[in-house]
Amino acid sequence: MNNMMMKKTTTRGRKKIEIKMIDDLSNRQVTFSKRRAGLLKKASELCILTGAEVAIASSSCVADRNTSLVAEIQEHNQHYAKVSEELEIERKRKETIEGSKVENNGSFWWDEPIDNMGLEELQQYKASLEELKKTVLIRADDIDAVER
Repeated sequence: MNNMMMKKTTTRGRKKIEIKMIDDLSNRQVTFSKRRAGLLKKASELCILTGAEVAIASSSCVADRNTSLVAEIQEHNQHYAKVSEELEIERKRKETIEGSKVENNGSFWWDEPIDNMGLEELQQYKASLEELKKTVLIRADDIDAVER
């Protein structure tokens, strides 16, 4: 009998809501702050799990605007643009190298036999090898400098 007299309190819990503009400004602000917190939590989890860099830009019509976030986003965008340019340069370089390989039936110019070359061709071949050696040494020094 005691159980019958006690009323069970019910809460809204997790209900699916219709996605539309909230008219009441106070309710809109509360919803914005709660959803923003959830979004930031998800972004943080994504960063931790995958090592990805995530940037979120959110602003409310009433909330203060965080200018440091904008600066960080711009910095990430500049970094992304720079890396994208470097990637495109490397892709073009790869295409050039692969094109050279196709032209030479998959081999490089220094792999070609020298038995049938004349004196002038051998001198040019030697000069090219010396130039290649210089280029390789310079590149190796650059790599060593970057690694230090």
